[in-house]
Amino acid sequence: MKKTLIGAIFLFSGMVTCLTIIILAANVLPSIDTYTGTKIWFAIFGASGYEIYSLNLGVPFIIGIIFVTLGFIILVKELLADYFTKR
Repeated sequence: MKKTLIGAIFLFSGMVTCLTIIILAANVLPSIDTYTGTKIWFAIFGASGYEIYSLNLGVPFIIGIIFVTLGFIILVKELLADYFTKR
């Protein structure tokens, strides 16, 4: 039960982090004129050589993705372990 709660907290915090950064980037999109790649990823990660406003939130976004993945793995592992031990 304890590991399930830890997995759920990791999953929730990672989702909140990633979704907050995506919403912030969507709010910045109208002010970006010059970019490389996709506009929303440019707003999140930025690029060197451009003196245009970018959020530069790539590291927190990647940490959020790692939290989501880690939480999902912990939840699946614990729920499957509980399922197979009760059978």
